[in-house]
Amino acid sequence: MFSNPRVNPTLERILLLDQDIYEQPGQPAFDARQGASRLAVRRRRYLKPNVPENLELEYLAGATLKQVGERFGIHRNTVSQILKRRGVQIRYQSLGRDEIELAKVLYGQGLSLAKVGAHLNCDDATVWRALKGEGVAMRDAQGREVV
Repeated sequence: MFSNPRVNPTLERILLLDQDIYEQPGQPAFDARQGASRLAVRRRRYLKPNVPENLELEYLAGATLKQVGERFGIHRNTVSQILKRRGVQIRYQSLGRDEIELAKVLYGQGLSLAKVGAHLNCDDATVWRALKGEGVAMRDAQGREVV
């Protein structure tokens, strides 16, 4: 079995960020240099008391669930659950009638779903669902129409 007592500097920063955001009540501090058998056990991580409030403030300031999750190192679904528990109304990114019409025009001109999504400030999957719901003929990754 190989052993490396030194920790990669990038990993060290990630671990420090992880310790800053999470706390484990009644648990000793996490140390990456401990054996792999210790790492195999998954423990529930608890957010520090000020983190849910900071999540809420960032979300209400206009950040997306994905952006907030990336900032705090947690999944967007976890962010959504925390915000719902705090009584925050989640913004849904479905396209309005005018946006769908614009998406149809842009996609019809040959733009990719990703570029249309960037233009409309939404995800490409959101554009795909809206266009598919409107009966638009979709293209494959090479731009060929799918029959």
